[in-house]
Amino acid sequence: MAQTRPRTWQSYLCLLWACPLPGWGDSEKLKIGQFAIAIGNALGLPGGHTVSLGVISAVNRPMPWATHIAEGLIQTDAAINPGNSGGPPLVNTSGGEVIGINTAIIPFAQGMGFSIPVNTARNVVEQILLHGRVIRPWIGISGVDINDGIARRYRLQVDRGVFVVETSQDGPAYRSGVRPGDVIVSMDGEQVSTMRDVVRVLNSRGINAIVTLDLIRGYRQLRLSLRIAEMPELRVER
Repeated sequence: MAQTRPRTWQSYLCLLWACPLPGWGDSEKLKIGQFAIAIGNALGLPGGHTVSLGVISAVNRPMPWATHIAEGLIQTDAAINPGNSGGPPLVNTSGGEVIGINTAIIPFAQGMGFSIPVNTARNVVEQILLHGRVIRPWIGISGVDINDGIARRYRLQVDRGVFVVETSQDGPAYRSGVRPGDVIVSMDGEQVSTMRDVVRVLNSRGINAIVTLDLIRGYRQLRLSLRIAEMPELRVER
């Protein structure tokens, strides 16, 4: 049995990989407006499995209330209810291929369901099979997206970027010189406006890669380099 991290809900997708399904699609090729079917057993009612038809409403969506891990999702208006989320697939109608794993809805909205892209699921499964766990890049910071209120409150000299709230003293960012109050404005020359941008760059580089950060500290501009580490295990106090 593969070892999983408590914070990594994607780890459980490996269980679905063994299910007999028609085929696995390519979520990178999805088009907004194409038809999709959500399969499951809504509300667990007697009578067997159910299907609901909808379209791909958007791709690369974050969940507005979620942590930075829940990003890059497929949005669909195919009805997703308890019983056809958390495992049963989202399937395209053209080839009957799995394109996503139904995950969540926004309950106070109409027709806003979210699925993990099948390419993300495939990557997670491959890591679990190879390493026994999901390996995530980490630099050891907590940050918030800068808005007008934060910029005024802390008298920042920029109106975009990631405001560093906390740094882990055993993390690469702290060791390279990043401190709370710094503003990350770019990484390897790529503009950074949100924590999701930070995560995207880290994921694209991978563990042990060197990344260059451009920072604003007060009135000074700094450029620091650090080596990306693996995210440590979450310690749960009992």
